[in-house]
Amino acid sequence: MEEQIKIIRDILEKTRRNVADNGKYFIMWGWLTLAASIGQYGLIYFEMFEWIGIMWAVLMTSGAIVSGVIAKKSYTKSGVIGYADHTIGSLWMACGLSIFLLAFVGMPLGAISIQALNPIIMTIIWIGVFVTSRVIAWKPLQWSAFLWLAGAFICMMIHWHYHGLITAVILIPGYLIPGYAMRKKFKSSVNV
Repeated sequence: MEEQIKIIRDILEKTRRNVADNGKYFIMWGWLTLAASIGQYGLIYFEMFEWIGIMWAVLMTSGAIVSGVIAKKSYTKSGVIGYADHTIGSLWMACGLSIFLLAFVGMPLGAISIQALNPIIMTIIWIGVFVTSRVIAWKPLQWSAFLWLAGAFICMMIHWHYHGLITAVILIPGYLIPGYAMRKKFKSSVNV
């Protein structure tokens, strides 16, 4: 029984280390989305609305390509993807494709309003961050998830022109700080 518990602990720790390595995804997407959110607010301020979708499309497509390259390198390096790593990767792929569908198909077709877009995206991000926090059993990330849920609620109450600012504010404690903290906390356990 004690050996089985040790195996489970080892698997959880390996998953945490891998996610810590994937803290780079939180960091990369945090900075990329922070730039896009601030850019969105700037484009709204200067009434250049037609450029908002183009800017988001370019930045998010770039992020998806870089994420794919990083994932491919990580897989090639380790040669193995654990069940939890596969689950987290699948979760975020589903979240990303859902966001893409809503933002770049649903909105242009008129199925999703611009007022609803960011609250829905924040809700999807909340789900991704929350489930990730539960899989790796790391409470600080769970609290970051609740910031995304609160952001979705706030965005439902305010004009869409300010959604980029709300997103920018939430990105720092909701993505960037956890990303850097994961890398620091779990990378140190790798070097021990």
